[in-house]
Amino acid sequence: MGTATNWTDLELSHGHTCALNSDGEIWCWGRNQSGELGRGTQTSSEPTPAQTGNDSDWVFITTGGNHSCATKENGTLHCWGENLNSQLGDGTTNQGLSPVAINRPSAWKFLSSGEDSSHQCGIKVDGSLWCWGN
Repeated sequence: MGTATNWTDLELSHGHTCALNSDGEIWCWGRNQSGELGRGTQTSSEPTPAQTGNDSDWVFITTGGNHSCATKENGTLHCWGENLNSQLGDGTTNQGLSPVAINRPSAWKFLSSGEDSSHQCGIKVDGSLWCWGN
């Protein structure tokens, strides 16, 4: 990963980091106690960058306290990691160890989450602002 030159976005939280490349892949590393790396596992830490899932159609990524969210080319929203305050937006407080599609109608053009936050906000392509979590 360190020698790649096709990185388009880098998102940092207080415990984990995720990067998006021009191939549409998400790579994450760092703390993973809540599954925030999206690898389907829950460990104390993962020092080596690894791809989150096998998908290659991601266009936007954001990282929060112990969670991450991203959008795909088709505009769908996916989140994973800690969900104690419903920050994944799936209507539950169940932790997500891998990216899960969130049932929020319409396509998304922007996502944001504070470094230590337990909430998430996004702007849909129609310009409406949505926030969820605590």
